[in-house]
Amino acid sequence: MFEFDQYLGFLLFLTILTIGFWLMFFLVGFVPYWIGGALMELYKEKKAEKEAQKAEGAQSKALAKARLLAAGELLGLLQCESQVWFQGELQSDTEAARFDALIAERQAARMAKNYGRSDEIRKEFADAGVVIEDTAAGARWRRI
Repeated sequence: MFEFDQYLGFLLFLTILTIGFWLMFFLVGFVPYWIGGALMELYKEKKAEKEAQKAEGAQSKALAKARLLAAGELLGLLQCESQVWFQGELQSDTEAARFDALIAERQAARMAKNYGRSDEIRKEFADAGVVIEDTAAGARWRRI
């Protein structure tokens, strides 16, 4: 009926078919899992890289500020705080106290709806070469 060579050929066919089945099972089952894991690791690496760039950005910003201040010091610029610079040079410490008292008086006049007195105080500031800026944090003054 069958010869031995035919039987060996059939066994070879079954072996190849079985190996193909398990290979297909392996490829369908495990390869997507591996690809998903690889993609997740790639995502984690990108996220860590972005966080490192954020931290590096803050450090580079601080480094740039330090370099700017050092260059300003070399040129004789940027020697005082910005608030002091905007307020200008005071003739005395009492002048700053007087301006602060006038701002408090102006604020009280505005709360009492005494806008005439508030305008007089603003005119006093203008005569002294100072402008009043009303902000959400309160009024502040600076030299013109």
